[in-house]
Amino acid sequence: YTAENDNEADIRLEALKKLKEQKIITRIALNDPSKLVRATALSMVINEDLLVEMLLKMKYSDVYRETIANLSNPIYFEDLVKNAADSRMRLTALLHVNDQLVFAHVAKYDKDCNVGIAALKKIKDPFLVIDVAAHGYRLDVQQLAIDKVTDMRALTEIAVCGRGVEIRQCALGRITEQNVISDII
Repeated sequence: YTAENDNEADIRLEALKKLKEQKIITRIALNDPSKLVRATALSMVINEDLLVEMLLKMKYSDVYRETIANLSNPIYFEDLVKNAADSRMRLTALLHVNDQLVFAHVAKYDKDCNVGIAALKKIKDPFLVIDVAAHGYRLDVQQLAIDKVTDMRALTEIAVCGRGVEIRQCALGRITEQNVISDII
């Protein structure tokens, strides 16, 4: 009871350190007003599945950067990158991902431009960049992807069939070969 309800953070922290019950520790990690108490509680959560489930719901804080970095399974990072409610949480998890398909997914579908751009910067596969340029959710990320595309056929396809005038104009602006431009007209 003291670990959750005392008015003094120092008292809650000392009581927390004596707890073993994961449900109570989890509740404290999610709800305590003190950053230090939440961080300590997070470090005491043993089950990584439960920890990731908590992180998916939490608002970001610097407290969670270390918690994310200490996860052992790469699948957890991917889950956080794709599904965490807070964009800063997704961005932090992105630092620990090495999968090109995950980068492409995030660049295409993340609603936050900073997360999408960070993912786009990590994509090395030109076909995945083309996919983001052609099918991305955010116009700003699509435009940056188009700037990375060097394949004239892909740019032509986007210029002719891309969603929205802005994307088609952006792709057309990147086409440098005169015969390709004349084919579009």
